[in-house]
Amino acid sequence: MNGNLKILVTDGNYKHTLGIVRCLGIEGYTVYVASTTPKCLAGLSIYCKNTLITCNWNDNDNERQYIEQIKDYCNKYNIDLVIPVGYKNCILFSKYKDQILKVSNVIIADYQKMIFALNKAKILDFAKQLSVGIPDTIYPKSLSEVKAIAHTLNYPCVIKSRFEHGANVVAYPQNKKELEEEYSKIVNKYKFTNENLPMIQEYLTGDGYAFFALYINGECKQIFMHHRLREFPITGGASVKAEAFYDEKLLASGKKLLDALEWHGVAMVEFKKDAQGNYKLMEINPKYWGSTDLALAAGALFPVITAQYIEGVDVKYSDHYDYTLKYHWPCDGDWVHAIYKPSHFFDVLKDCFNITVKSNWWWKEYRVNLYLIKRLIKDIAKAVSDKMGLRNVK
Repeated sequence: MNGNLKILVTDGNYKHTLGIVRCLGIEGYTVYVASTTPKCLAGLSIYCKNTLITCNWNDNDNERQYIEQIKDYCNKYNIDLVIPVGYKNCILFSKYKDQILKVSNVIIADYQKMIFALNKAKILDFAKQLSVGIPDTIYPKSLSEVKAIAHTLNYPCVIKSRFEHGANVVAYPQNKKELEEEYSKIVNKYKFTNENLPMIQEYLTGDGYAFFALYINGECKQIFMHHRLREFPITGGASVKAEAFYDEKLLASGKKLLDALEWHGVAMVEFKKDAQGNYKLMEINPKYWGSTDLALAAGALFPVITAQYIEGVDVKYSDHYDYTLKYHWPCDGDWVHAIYKPSHFFDVLKDCFNITVKSNWWWKEYRVNLYLIKRLIKDIAKAVSDKMGLRNVK
């Protein structure tokens, strides 16, 4: 069923926004992209009807202006569904959900539930109560406490923010001295106080896995799982190559958390597998994830299912998708990964010519490809500069 819904997707420069736009466009929906710049990655797709320019609302002062712009666009273009993609947009659309619902539809969790899910300390405690595995974690109350316990920890360990910041606030100290230095550096940079100091976790050497789902009013409608094969940053970051995956144990842990939260919208539940084969929770990302393309290519069409629900389709639970599919993002991190990890250079090169490994490089989307190439050149230049230490030269 497709009544030609008009859909507005945010965060036009994100690679997964491009994937969502393509997926919806192929299904016949009319898709608009919201962006702070006239030229953006997803807006260059042949499946994008129009790019709608908004203010840059990173400051709290103009978030209301941004929401008013979105509402105006919803009225002007008769938008039937808004899909927020990035972390900041998901927070904002959750916060102003009641206002958005007056002019369009949005499937997203309530604000308080969103904030709870983004609080890593609370989610880890919540998971522990549900008997979902978590890493050993310490919550220091002061910098002096960090110094006092530094000699008792196993290294390497991990420093993480207790809250999602929309940035990769993480460090991997290798010894007591590095822990104290890195911890102080992060606290000063992000202006943490004693009430919200970063946590310290055990370092898990296992691979990264994730459970993804779309919930509507507390009911799970679609699931997907993946296994990270390459990532950037190489010490732990977004997937630049991943494979579809299925495991009943991972399904049970991820679904248990989102069921208990009575979730509404999409979410990523991220795990690492320890040496004993147990999944341990890293965090919940209550938004679309960077590897969304993999899920879509495998047949888990999260945005389409959302649109079908808005159209009135009685959406049933599904765990069906291609469990064997591999996907990589050559211009969105994979080649940069190879610069920092040269031993993977030929693996990345082979994947570029392997027809069984899918990617977001579509030959018919020449405007998108040119944009990707320009962005890749900048990323490679930065990576080479970093490796050579040129960025520190005055």
